[in-house]
Amino acid sequence: MNTLFKLLVVLVFSTVGHAQSEYPHVLILKNGTEIKGKAFFWNNRKVVFRLASTGKKEEFKYKTLKTIKSSDPEKAYEGAFVLKQLKGTDKTLRLIRVVSGELECFYQETSSSYYTYGTEVVATTVYYIGRQHEDFVAKVKNGPRFKKRFLKDVDGFFNDCPDVMSKIEKGFFDGQLDATEEVVRYYNTKC
Repeated sequence: MNTLFKLLVVLVFSTVGHAQSEYPHVLILKNGTEIKGKAFFWNNRKVVFRLASTGKKEEFKYKTLKTIKSSDPEKAYEGAFVLKQLKGTDKTLRLIRVVSGELECFYQETSSSYYTYGTEVVATTVYYIGRQHEDFVAKVKNGPRFKKRFLKDVDGFFNDCPDVMSKIEKGFFDGQLDATEEVVRYYNTKC
């Protein structure tokens, strides 16, 4: 009887562990509803989500979503796609996290094509900055080389660290290609 009880306990816990790994995401809608499941297809307009409750696939457009989180917060890693709200708007963005920490840096690539004598494709990277546990991000239109505009875009993010503000104003990050990422990394390690 004791062996049967132990076997039953192991079976119950292994089933719960399998269910958590099979449905590792939590989808949070703008109306506050939380849905557990698995996101398995993303594009620029929607996410296809397998619902944990029914096992059925359902499509959700970004305009209805607030964010998508891992049910295991330790799995929020750099390189992961995340959904964030653009500060001051109702717009939901699909971004790639490139710097994690107290302050986080994200980017979104867009491409456009135009025709001259052949097809030309131009890719543009737009950076966003946000605090670690917030759902909102601010768009950074220009890097630190354009000090006045950059400081306006990131207003409020670096004010608590005079060292970063001083380095931006003195041009410390000017020669770096991905300077927005470097500014955020510097802030996370030095402030």
